[in-house]
Amino acid sequence: MAENVLQILLLSGPILLGIIVWLAKPAAAIDLVDRYNCWLSAESAKLDNSSSRLVRYWIRPVSRVALRLVQVTGRIADPFLCCGVRVAIFPYMLVAAVFGAFIVLYFIMIIFIFRAALMIWAIWDSIFGEKGPNARPRAEPKVQPENPNPTHGLTAEKIVEWHNYGERDAAAGRMKHEPWAGPFEPHEVYEARRKAYQQGYNHALGQKDGV
Repeated sequence: MAENVLQILLLSGPILLGIIVWLAKPAAAIDLVDRYNCWLSAESAKLDNSSSRLVRYWIRPVSRVALRLVQVTGRIADPFLCCGVRVAIFPYMLVAAVFGAFIVLYFIMIIFIFRAALMIWAIWDSIFGEKGPNARPRAEPKVQPENPNPTHGLTAEKIVEWHNYGERDAAAGRMKHEPWAGPFEPHEVYEARRKAYQQGYNHALGQKDGV
């Protein structure tokens, strides 16, 4: 019984802390949350130009979700209620992000083990494979032709579509919502979509500011 109560208190701790912030109305809590929001916005802007896979598949999506939560909770008129809601939500979001990171790491380990097994099999076959007149013919490696398309297979319609997405977000005054990278999407295709969105966003933002 005591263990169940302890688990309930542990799981509902952030909610209780948010209620305390809302009722007690400490000014220091609002100042601390505002500093966190400013830091999050600054760090998210730095991540836009990063090409690291860790940033692309985990850190950047987590930062976008956190920024989205800041935008949604910012609509609450009462500053202490807004601060309490953020204090209650952010710990759960952090736990979900860490849990998601472990899942991604698990799949990465499976893929690594599978590729290592294939490599060991290839080395074993090259050393102890059939030799002599009955040896299996080795296939000549195919030369991959260079892709003359700078968009790496992304159609012009898709580029225009992402360009228009960026223009609409900028015209509506929304923050950048760059496209998310697909799990099996080539890096070049993702970069082409992201650049098209950025160009559209910056173009509409320049027109809006009178540049």
